[in-house]
Amino acid sequence: MRKRPLEVKAPRTRKRFPNRPLTAEQIKMLLAQVDNARDNALIRLGLSVGLRVSEIMGIRASDIDFERGTITIWDEKKDKFREVMPPRDTLSAVKIYLNSLAKPNQYLFDFSKKTAERVIQKYSHSALGFTISWHALRHTYVARSIELGVPQSVVMANTGDSPATILRHYAQLPEPVMRRIVEDKPIIPASSVGIAEQ
Repeated sequence: MRKRPLEVKAPRTRKRFPNRPLTAEQIKMLLAQVDNARDNALIRLGLSVGLRVSEIMGIRASDIDFERGTITIWDEKKDKFREVMPPRDTLSAVKIYLNSLAKPNQYLFDFSKKTAERVIQKYSHSALGFTISWHALRHTYVARSIELGVPQSVVMANTGDSPATILRHYAQLPEPVMRRIVEDKPIIPASSVGIAEQ
């Protein structure tokens, strides 16, 4: 009697969301949907410094120097600390969040990385009509920095990555931004004579 072949189950695939960088308008739309101090501080830190979700989850209140405007981050990939410098409005959002707490937590955000992912998924779906991952905030930080001409040394200090890594993984600009740069900064000067004009 022939045995029935074993049923082979397909491996479960993790649902992945695009890491597309956001435009300035999309950033405004995203932040306009945020309805509480905690999530506002969380998302602003991701956007304005390009922190990995693991780095954000490791921040303690004592790591923040409001006077100098810096935050000490533990970089798991490099196995060392680094200092990042968020804009003052982001630090103000963090301070508002800390002041709203009934009692201080051990960590700035006392929840899991999965919860942080769910937060950005919820707001992006609601505000933009599509869902992004937390890593899209890091892409957005680098892409916007390139668009705005932020010095490479600042991007390196905040992300903890080398120029080669930044260009290889994070420097994808949104298509409308690419089009504007291509048109505004042409390689061929506007006064060049074409074939038909010769």
